[in-house]
Amino acid sequence: MRARILVVDDDRDNADSLARLVTILGHEAITAYSGRQAIEAARDLRPELVLVDLEMPGMDGYETAAHIRRLLGSGTVLVAVTGWSRKEDKQRATTSGFDLHYAKPLSLDSLEELLAIPSPVA
Repeated sequence: MRARILVVDDDRDNADSLARLVTILGHEAITAYSGRQAIEAARDLRPELVLVDLEMPGMDGYETAAHIRRLLGSGTVLVAVTGWSRKEDKQRATTSGFDLHYAKPLSLDSLEELLAIPSPVA
């Protein structure tokens, strides 16, 4: 089943590369390069899965996820994709509304695993 995936990263190369992989795997990829862009895209496009970098200028990934979670509720899977992988980072990600936490770089196997998660949005 084709899903809408929102990829959020202030590093355009990272965001675009991950979005290309998502597309190659048969899904629709939307990119946002800031927290504010991500919130707008989430509101307008209502993605099933959101992959968010945590370290972004302005609005970081934690705040971005909290806004998206309030906006979309539990009907969207939020995933932190980050270089921050200490226990405290994972706990803060959960508190901010993330469902899952993956370290960068996201492997193809991990991406396929995420895309296989049944969407709570039917």
